[in-house]
Amino acid sequence: MNISFQIRNRQLLWAAFLLLIPDTFFWYSSLGSAWSDPSESFNFLSSDTYLSASAVVYLLLFFILFVKGDRVWKPYFMVLATLMGIYRFISLADTWNKEGTAGKTILNNLFVKFDDQLPLQLLSTIAMIIIIGLSFNEFKKVSSITKALWNRAFGTSELSLKTILATVIYLVATLGLAVTEFITLKNDAAFRSQQYMEAGFQWTLAFGWIFGILIILLDVIILSVLAVFFFTTIHIWWKELVQLWQSLKDFRVNKYITRLITGYIYTYLFIFTVIVMALVTPIATFGLYGATYGNEIKPILAVFMLTGVLLGIFVTMAILLAIRLLVEVSVALIHIAQNTSR
Repeated sequence: MNISFQIRNRQLLWAAFLLLIPDTFFWYSSLGSAWSDPSESFNFLSSDTYLSASAVVYLLLFFILFVKGDRVWKPYFMVLATLMGIYRFISLADTWNKEGTAGKTILNNLFVKFDDQLPLQLLSTIAMIIIIGLSFNEFKKVSSITKALWNRAFGTSELSLKTILATVIYLVATLGLAVTEFITLKNDAAFRSQQYMEAGFQWTLAFGWIFGILIILLDVIILSVLAVFFFTTIHIWWKELVQLWQSLKDFRVNKYITRLITGYIYTYLFIFTVIVMALVTPIATFGLYGATYGNEIKPILAVFMLTGVLLGIFVTMAILLAIRLLVEVSVALIHIAQNTSR
């Protein structure tokens, strides 16, 4: 029963992931052949909060789906995907509200479709409904972990130095973020109060405050989830860092640390390569489609998507294979050196 439930959840998550892709990457078709310029693609991605948040949700779901087995970070990724998905809707609504767009138009553009466009937003809305529904249990897991962390840190009469330092860092980061964004919101509200002097501007200003406060709350919650993830997993890699530090103090060079460092380097290169290719593949696919057919969606887009996925997988595997071979050669040399020294 539990296994069938997990399989069904995974199938639903796959459906949400696939439904999210058009709304996340189809807009890159407007770049056309310019997608091949990394600066153009990066500027297009980073200049729009909605696109940036959509890419984050896409990557979070990507790793949840493609990494098998239970991992300590999966509940956090699911929670963050939900929060970032909600964040992108609110940020986009706030952007249109600043432009004086009518509320009915905002709702249509946000959850259904833009004018003269296929309902990409509707697909994204269905995807978010699925993600939110699947994240209830993950929120419970993260909440349980948070309570356990709180009891472990503050359940004793005496607070350790690590607990005090971690608490100070968290409070400074959280309060600094909240205060900075609130000042920006206040300045923006003052600007809009002068910009919209016609009847009805009070509603625009009021919703601006509502959206702004919701964004600040989401930022604080997201930062808190990241903090809980960091403080609950620090012990896993802290021991290896201590071991590395002790090895660095081996002035006789009796121990080889190359294999330990190589493992970290390979892990980071692997993750970096997968992230880059997971973004470049759909961006290139829709960019090439846009250069050929423009922004109009045609059935041939399915061929572009299938070809793009296959090529992306092939290129990614080739890059990872090359990295793996280089790492194995270096490790083999160190292994030979270790055996020779004995």
